[in-house]
Amino acid sequence: MREGYISKGLDRVEGKGVVPVEGHCRTQMIAKHPQMWNELPAIPEPPPGAEETDVSEQLPEVIRKANPNIGVGPRGLRPHHLQVIEEGNFMSPEAKRAPTNISAIANLFITDGLPRWLARHMVGGMLTAQAKEELATLDITRTDSRPTVAPDTDVSTSLKALVEQVRGDVRKVVTPEQAGVHVEGGGSSMVQGMRELIEEAETTNTPLLVIAMDVKNAHNEWSRQKAQEAIIKAAETYPALRSLAVANEIFSEVDPKIYCRNSTGFQPSHLTNSAAGGMQGIPIVPLAFTISIDAPLKQASTTCKKVVAIQDDILIAGSGDDLLGKDLINGTSGAEGTLRTLEKALENVDLRLGKSKYQVYCKNMDRRTIPIGLHQPYMITCPTLAKKIAELEQRAEEAEMKARHTTAPSDAAAAVIARAEADHERSLIPDEVKTHGIWVNGAALGEEKYVELKLLEKQRELCGDETADPPTPGTLMRIAQEVYRVDAHAAHAATHYSLQTRADWLLITHYPSQTRQLAKAVDVSLRKINKMINKSDLLDATGQDLDANHMTDLSFTRDRFHLKCAFGGGGYRKTEERALWLNSVKQTAQQSATGAPWEILQPIMGTTWNSDNRSEWSWRHLLNSNTRMGRELLLEIQRLRDLQEAERTIRQAPDTEPRQPVFRKPDDTFGIEEPKLHKSAFDAIQIERRRTMKFRATKLPTDDLRRHAFIQPQGDKISTSRLSMPPGPFKHPHRSWASGVQNMFGVKQSACSSYTNRNLRNTASNPTRVDAYGHNTKNVNLGGDANRYPLHNAVQNKLSEFLDKAQIKHRGGSKGMGRKAAAIFNDLIDVPGAPAVNENIRKGMIPDLVIHGEDVTKADPQVGGQEIGDSRTLADFKTLGYNSQYRRGLSSCSHTGVQQKKASCNRHYHNTGKILDETIYSTPPGSRGPIMERVMEHNGGEILVPTVGPFGECSLDLHSLLATIATRLAEIRGRVICKKPSVLKQGYLQWMRRELVVLIDIGWSRQMFGALESFHTSNHRTSTGNDEARRNTAEFLHGRRWL
Repeated sequence: MREGYISKGLDRVEGKGVVPVEGHCRTQMIAKHPQMWNELPAIPEPPPGAEETDVSEQLPEVIRKANPNIGVGPRGLRPHHLQVIEEGNFMSPEAKRAPTNISAIANLFITDGLPRWLARHMVGGMLTAQAKEELATLDITRTDSRPTVAPDTDVSTSLKALVEQVRGDVRKVVTPEQAGVHVEGGGSSMVQGMRELIEEAETTNTPLLVIAMDVKNAHNEWSRQKAQEAIIKAAETYPALRSLAVANEIFSEVDPKIYCRNSTGFQPSHLTNSAAGGMQGIPIVPLAFTISIDAPLKQASTTCKKVVAIQDDILIAGSGDDLLGKDLINGTSGAEGTLRTLEKALENVDLRLGKSKYQVYCKNMDRRTIPIGLHQPYMITCPTLAKKIAELEQRAEEAEMKARHTTAPSDAAAAVIARAEADHERSLIPDEVKTHGIWVNGAALGEEKYVELKLLEKQRELCGDETADPPTPGTLMRIAQEVYRVDAHAAHAATHYSLQTRADWLLITHYPSQTRQLAKAVDVSLRKINKMINKSDLLDATGQDLDANHMTDLSFTRDRFHLKCAFGGGGYRKTEERALWLNSVKQTAQQSATGAPWEILQPIMGTTWNSDNRSEWSWRHLLNSNTRMGRELLLEIQRLRDLQEAERTIRQAPDTEPRQPVFRKPDDTFGIEEPKLHKSAFDAIQIERRRTMKFRATKLPTDDLRRHAFIQPQGDKISTSRLSMPPGPFKHPHRSWASGVQNMFGVKQSACSSYTNRNLRNTASNPTRVDAYGHNTKNVNLGGDANRYPLHNAVQNKLSEFLDKAQIKHRGGSKGMGRKAAAIFNDLIDVPGAPAVNENIRKGMIPDLVIHGEDVTKADPQVGGQEIGDSRTLADFKTLGYNSQYRRGLSSCSHTGVQQKKASCNRHYHNTGKILDETIYSTPPGSRGPIMERVMEHNGGEILVPTVGPFGECSLDLHSLLATIATRLAEIRGRVICKKPSVLKQGYLQWMRRELVVLIDIGWSRQMFGALESFHTSNHRTSTGNDEARRNTAEFLHGRRWL
């Protein structure tokens, strides 16, 4: 996660683990790859004049997008190996030909131009067994697992490039029965369409039977011969698919070898061959699979109302007679329903349906007519009975898992007994407390009560159950606690990028009115998680942590936390506000007009969606359809408008102020022309909220920390990156992370709560009390960590590292050359025989860095920032605490505190230089002496003053310095990598900003904790031993090594 791969890190936390391919697991993996003989039909020659397959255009983009951390096959060729070749800016003519050679090899491979022995060597895959259940305690290899096979990168990228070429034609072949190929929002459209079909049956009072099923071991068992025949037949209509047939023939004939690694050796060993289906992980397998089941699905669609599939998940709907046959319903003979027809057709391509996983839902039918073997899922409406059954089911599942893992006869017998007891109790459940439905593609369909209870079940999985005995934590809290135990910053990143999106699919696939309770519960859990990580309830709106004299606008901090990080907020997306369902409806409307599975919805959506011109699309027909979808759509549009208007009302925006473009449209065309409707709507709402928060901030008292903490860092890309950046090599200790976030929002420091109003051991004559916000602790000098020098020196050294990496010569800092920058004026001040100089005056001219930027390109600095290009510049780094000097002159404009420091620092250098010239060289007023001449030699006397404020805001000089360094780094990197300079520059800017903001937060919190630590150590500042002990304590507690 510290490398930026949040999902990969969470997979390690959530995943049930990887099982060594040994013992029982090895047997299980071999069984999942059945062996059979394939006699493939000959591929017809291409028609005269047909273009040869060439993926040279698609391949570079595929390689660039490849994840460098995955896809390691048996030959060890990683994506990064090809990415270096693709993006490298080479000098050697031979090296320059490498990308062309890669494309040539790819074309030879997918067109069967390579010798078969070489192709057979290339197409092997590395198998990993992923656990489907908790790892067995006695014999880990007995854990039920699924195989995943990774080919080498040259194979996978070549085939992905081919998929990019042909998937459009594959979609035309499998339409309208399949929604899993090149169909945007196919999964959500599948749910929306089937739900509308069920509601239509309810409205018209017509019988409807829906059966959900999936194909057993789908991608590993289908007949390659039948699949190849289907692809060749499809190529007769769409000639471009001949290239897919050729590529599929390579895999089908060579029987790729599957390798694995055991727990004792790194070298891969041969496990088995892939002789049926296709190895999971091979890009063309999903396309070949969909074509192979196309004929069975089309055959089934002729005898029922609807057939739709996404890969191996299949739904069929129609009357009971059509689906099950009259012989099953009425006892007559000679009839065969769609279900049996589909089963036989799939068996012809060596595929079997998992009959134990059938889900059946019927509407306006007698449930007793459904054969016993077809499972009708239901939820129990009686809470007491539901709890009892759930406990029995859990006990049975645990017993069965134990029996699988131990293979002991006694455990097997106990599992049988536990399952029998659970089944017996289920058989006694009366029909009155059952509500029926099915769970399809991560969504609940059926009776309203079933949907409600199923979503409640998912809510408890995500958020836990406080009513349980004992209370159970949900997935969200469990994951957050697991990550937080190791790293607070990583826990925040996991929450920001993953946990707060866990309910998104449920919001997408269900009506908004059905998910309100779930959304509220998720928000409650996320609030608890954020409170745990930040050690402060930033989502509180009651003012429980505010001072008595600042009890105004109690929800200010909460609402600021809802703002985007770039706007100075916390990036928290309130689940209850989200309107992701709108995206699903829009995608369904678009698919209904493009031949996708739900063209049946066109009477509801209207014909305007058939137009290629977006401006002609309209919601009018849906809004007037008198369907629940239309009513929910209107309510969602109005809800979003209310969110916008609420912000405008708070800041009393005049009617003449234009609204955001997406909200200017009438309901009929709301969001129609937006590529991403939900994002566009909330981007507009965020802009309104930012304006409102600025208005509210100016209404807070001038001594309210919340005011300054919001206004001063506005637009600062260093400070605002704090909560949006993933963790990096600089690890935030838990306390420094919480302190940094609390300081950012201007709330009380939790670490100071036990010390508030106690006297810091500063000086007896001028004691300083600990304030609740910790600012006084950052303005004292108690030695050790309790002073500014660690922060000052850490940032100075970090800037020196940046300059050194950019090959910009400089003095001072950890990477500076020659003598220290502080000695730049020594030869002019320490003149033999000259009058003595007051040491305090001399300290006014000690720069931290002397930057030799004579050969540095100017970097179009931020307005007001000092440029270092084409000149030599003196730099003096400053840190500003929240004190009277900082507060003086603060206004409702950002960065006023840190920008004032630049002007005062320049004046101080010039005044000090004049005083020293007059003292040492008797320079008359109005003339320049040697010292001032030297000052003027450096960038015309303009001092670069990189400054860090108390809320992490940074001066424009610091931003300009980073921009210059990033420009130089982009120039250097651009010599070896083919990327736009602007892209490289932004990458380096992000890297430097993230390094600095962590360093600044740790530095400020370290000083505060150092001061608080003084309550537990001696007060004698002259004692070297005590100072050393204090530093060691701070290093242990607060991670000094990272500075």
